[in-house]
Amino acid sequence: MRLRTSFAQRVFRVALLIGCVALAGCGAATAPTAASGAGPSWDPCAEIPDAMISRIGLDPASERRDIAIAPGPKWAGCGWSGASTALRIFAADRESARDVREAPGAHDFADVTVAGRAGVRYRPDYADATVDCGLAFTTAAGGQIRLRLDVRPDPVTAAPACDLLTRTAEVLVPVLP
Repeated sequence: MRLRTSFAQRVFRVALLIGCVALAGCGAATAPTAASGAGPSWDPCAEIPDAMISRIGLDPASERRDIAIAPGPKWAGCGWSGASTALRIFAADRESARDVREAPGAHDFADVTVAGRAGVRYRPDYADATVDCGLAFTTAAGGQIRLRLDVRPDPVTAAPACDLLTRTAEVLVPVLP
C-alpha cells in the first residue's frame, strides 16, 4: 500500500506542476484583483519582498502565481522554490484560520504561535510526517493566509517540514496582513 500512496503523490504533484506551467505559458496566470471581486485584497506575489524570499533560502526568480491550485476561486496564491523546498502562500478575504479545521484535505491540527502571531498548523491529507506542512493565520480584516511548505527529503540535512515552515513563517509574519 505504501508504494501506491507514494506513486499517487508523485502523479498528483506532476499534474499540479504541469497545470502551473501550462497556465504560465498561456498567459492565464494573472491573479484576480480585489476590484473585480474575484480575489482577495492582498496578493502574496506583490506584497512579499524578494529580499525576504532570499532570506528564507528560496529563489525570488522562481516566483509563480499558484491560482490554479489555490483552495478556491476567491483565493490568490504565489509560490517560490529552492533546491529542496517549495513554498506556497494563499490569501483569502472571507475565511479565518479556524476555517482550515473544517476544510477538506487537512488533518493533524495544532494551535501555534509564530513570531507572536496565533495560527493553526496542519498537514495536507496526502502528506507524510516529514514532507509537507501548512500554517494558517487569520488576517486583521478576518481573512486567511495559508503557508504550505513541500520538502524533498534529504537524509543528511532533513529537518521536519513543520520545523522548516515555522522558521520560514517567522521571517514572513511581519509582512502578512
